[in-house]
Amino acid sequence: MSSDCPDSSGARSPQYAIAVLRQLGAEVVVTREQVSVLFNKHQITRQHVHTVVSLLRQLDKLRGLALHALPIDDGNLEDICQIRTIRRLSLCRHQSFTLHGPTISDGGVVHVGNLEELTALYLDDTRVTDRGLTALTSLKSLRELYVSGLRLTDASVPILASFNSLKLLDVRRNDLSTDAAEKLASMLPRCVIISEHGVSDPGSDAITR
Repeated sequence: MSSDCPDSSGARSPQYAIAVLRQLGAEVVVTREQVSVLFNKHQITRQHVHTVVSLLRQLDKLRGLALHALPIDDGNLEDICQIRTIRRLSLCRHQSFTLHGPTISDGGVVHVGNLEELTALYLDDTRVTDRGLTALTSLKSLRELYVSGLRLTDASVPILASFNSLKLLDVRRNDLSTDAAEKLASMLPRCVIISEHGVSDPGSDAITR
């Protein structure tokens, strides 16, 4: 039987799945539709996600990974963060996938701190809090950080300011005060900061509203 043929359950073989993922190149966006086809299942379970993550770990040239349409949890994230080649990682719980998207919390984001070469991280609408951000301070190469919709407070300002290599920071839909947003802009003068209060102007303390 050809390795790309479905088995008795209708699922494709792991070899076929790896071949499909390799064709996507170094930047991989894993969709629910792709996973549904691979397993011939409409409902994607945690076990399906675990299998996909295991397959992804075999891609030695993987640089970018977006998993915002899958039910990724803190346990899956520990496995994902074993893929040390990742430079861009999207775990955001996109509004279009609120029933099925990631459910990442402070306990899971600890593992992201191990991806020391990460340059872009998307955590929008996850369950990460001010405290969870402290686990990411080891990411010295981070250039873009998207943390909208986390309900971060003013207490997050010194943590966010410690990411001094940032060029873009999105903190919209959080509980940051105007004073906190202005303080953050002054502490990250070379970073474009997008908040509910406006967009910071790199090179000055000004926020354009």
